[in-house]
Amino acid sequence: MISSENTANFTESMSALRHDLRTPINAIIGYSEMLMEDLVDEKESDFFLELQELNAGGYDLLSTINKYLQKPDNKDISSLEEFTIFFESMKVHAAPSLEKVIKDCKKLKQIETTPEVSSDIERVSTAVHRLEELMNTGISYPKAQVMEEIRSINLPEIKTGHEINTGNYHIIIVDDNDNNRDLFTRQLEREGYKVSVALDGLQGLEMIKTKEYDLVLLDLLMPNMNGYQVLQHLKEDSELREIPVIMISASDEIDTVIQCLKLGAEDYLPKPSNQILLKARIGTALEKTELRQKEIKYLKQINGELDKGRNMQLNFLPQEEIEIEGWGLQGFFRPAYELAGDFYDSFVVDEDNLAIVIADVCDKGVGAALFMAVFRSLIRLYSRQIYESDFSTQSAKESIVSREDILNAMRLTNEYVAEYHASMTMFATMFFAVINIKTGEVNYINGGHEPVYILNSQGEILQILKRSGMAVGIMPGANFKIMETKLNYGDTLLGFTDGVTDAKSEAGQFFAMEGLLNIAQQPIISVQDLIGKVVDSLTTHIGQAQQFDDITMIAVQRLHK
Repeated sequence: MISSENTANFTESMSALRHDLRTPINAIIGYSEMLMEDLVDEKESDFFLELQELNAGGYDLLSTINKYLQKPDNKDISSLEEFTIFFESMKVHAAPSLEKVIKDCKKLKQIETTPEVSSDIERVSTAVHRLEELMNTGISYPKAQVMEEIRSINLPEIKTGHEINTGNYHIIIVDDNDNNRDLFTRQLEREGYKVSVALDGLQGLEMIKTKEYDLVLLDLLMPNMNGYQVLQHLKEDSELREIPVIMISASDEIDTVIQCLKLGAEDYLPKPSNQILLKARIGTALEKTELRQKEIKYLKQINGELDKGRNMQLNFLPQEEIEIEGWGLQGFFRPAYELAGDFYDSFVVDEDNLAIVIADVCDKGVGAALFMAVFRSLIRLYSRQIYESDFSTQSAKESIVSREDILNAMRLTNEYVAEYHASMTMFATMFFAVINIKTGEVNYINGGHEPVYILNSQGEILQILKRSGMAVGIMPGANFKIMETKLNYGDTLLGFTDGVTDAKSEAGQFFAMEGLLNIAQQPIISVQDLIGKVVDSLTTHIGQAQQFDDITMIAVQRLHK
């Protein structure tokens, strides 16, 4: 108990008493609620019912103690005798609740349960025992002395890195009490804020809908429409939900506070509110809003740049599929993010040869997208693409692509990336093929890519074009082997990236090769129909799940005569 020689400041004694008594009560309430949450499926058990009794007793005890600790006349305590009278009176009134908590705790300790739960009950028991000691002996003076030392510290005012300009902000006060409106208005206008007032919730909501406000001070208990309803309307409105709302009410019931904060209130202050605290809370809320607005503006700029990058990347893909008599060609590209590392390409090398590429650059996002452009440009350049589509010159007509040309295109692309971008450790799996559109002969290199399928018109697998070299760009001097096959009339070549087979459903199931082949191994009407069916099936499979990898496909069909 506080001794007579150490009674200089009873304000600190009361603060220390609040701390000492509320600490074990917090443990009693907190652990009982946590255990009840764990036993929500056993609400009829004896253990759960006893926990409820203990929890209710803890709240009763807290209510009684708070009632005494917060009495206005406590500020007048100025002697050890007055403090002793106060403390003994509090003990008498708190005794029934304390006895109930002690009794409930003993009952819980007698019920057999798991070691983990028993450990938590033991913590509760320790808290109850500590509470008994405090109610019997009071507080020790050193705790009160610490409170006095804290109050006496003369701290310099800490300046934040950002000071808001109050004149730039418009605050609306929604309160049905004239005195409250007048008081808040005068306090805030002295700080430089522009202030408007609403007489009740309904008027406040209408004003907020028709004019821009930077913050709402919202009373809770009002006629016509209470503050909780106003808050609910604001947070449900996509255009108004970002306005910070500080609830101000004479009701300080914890359930009310929790409800408002859950619904999205920025803060909650009880009436009567401390002017300095109100000023600080408003400043903090507006500072957060200002930073959030800057963040939104910055994100818009970033998204704008990403949109430009996305459009630029899409421009790298074939703008429209090449139309060649006797052949069908269809590609598909759906990035997982704004920018992607996958790509497909098709271009005429000369009047007899069509080149197709499907590739998957390692990684995702901006870096992969930049290297996608590098790989795509290099393979075109080294394939000696003829850009004049009308083949107006004799040299163009006589241009013939050899197997060595195809091999060199792949080798040179590999050497460039491996030599000049080795530090970036970027590479791509790539299937590169040149198709003779007159004979159907296909010369290809599969550089570490997924197998490419050749199917007949009935969807039967004729051949699987597996890897004939490592991924492109990993190491200089990599060995690539050029392979040869043929597309007969009605045959289709189908290439894809692993984003197709690795696509996950909401349940976490992969689309897998089985999902792809279930569609591919059916009669193929056209490559447009084939790709369309795969895309539809993938979209259904993924559902609402997030697409985590780029999805790319290309299909080439030699049409019947």
